[in-house]
Amino acid sequence: MTFEYLTQQMIPGPPNNNHGSDDLSISYADASSLDDSNGLRFKLDKSWRRMVGFYSSLALTNATDKLLAIGALAEYVMTTRQGESYLAGLWSRSLHADLLWRSTNPGSGRSDDWIAPTWSWASVRSAVRFEIDIEGPVTAVADVIDVSCSYVDNNPFGLAERGGHLALRGRVMPCELRKTVGRRETEYFIDHPDLGLNIQVYRDSEDEPTTASGRARAQSGDEPRVSVHLLQVAETCQYPVPLCIALQRAATDDGVLQRWGYVEPPLPRLHKLHDRDTFNQWFTKWSVEETCVIE
Repeated sequence: MTFEYLTQQMIPGPPNNNHGSDDLSISYADASSLDDSNGLRFKLDKSWRRMVGFYSSLALTNATDKLLAIGALAEYVMTTRQGESYLAGLWSRSLHADLLWRSTNPGSGRSDDWIAPTWSWASVRSAVRFEIDIEGPVTAVADVIDVSCSYVDNNPFGLAERGGHLALRGRVMPCELRKTVGRRETEYFIDHPDLGLNIQVYRDSEDEPTTASGRARAQSGDEPRVSVHLLQVAETCQYPVPLCIALQRAATDDGVLQRWGYVEPPLPRLHKLHDRDTFNQWFTKWSVEETCVIE
């Protein structure tokens, strides 16, 4: 029932079906005919992220079935994404943009049972959104060194197994976040004397313990601080600004990282262009090239 509803709502049919939705009907285009320069590939990629946003808001009886349930839809979509790899809810060709999800309800936490690598939206109970899609197409800047996922019965559209990892080489900046309690949610902002902007970082899950290397610290009268590494995975095409995810050392402390959250850049509005330029210059100045292995 869920699969049928999603395909009707999110992939209504080929362009001549009179549904009046060019943006969604692009899912039926021959992938070999899509041209990055005219935005068709962006629309194809965006249509998947719209499906994920909608699907992740549905209430499943068993959280562990998340990837299994959307797997049928992914297998259906694969016919328009020939030559790509499906990676625990993300796609190899649009991987950089697909990584830029954020949890809408961090308090929902992660499932007690392992479901997916932390870089996958499927790893959190919360609904997710991809706010970067309002920017238009983005440019990938981090190099994919290696990516792998393991699946039960070797079915890439089924349940994932532990062991999947993603190795990205890009610009990385260690920094601290200050934690404040707002009226609606706990908020984290980049805390750096050279920045001069309030850049919010949305945590993926509030109920998971902070690792020893990034445990929140607070002295008397101070706001708690959390140590993270910001990794730039992409950049906006117009009025460039870094698009980053926040990482922390895994509990094993063996050099492997786990995804911690999503960094919200300044908005793509005229009165925010100075802020975008400021954030871009700040990140370029303080970041260095590194390889991050994320599990």
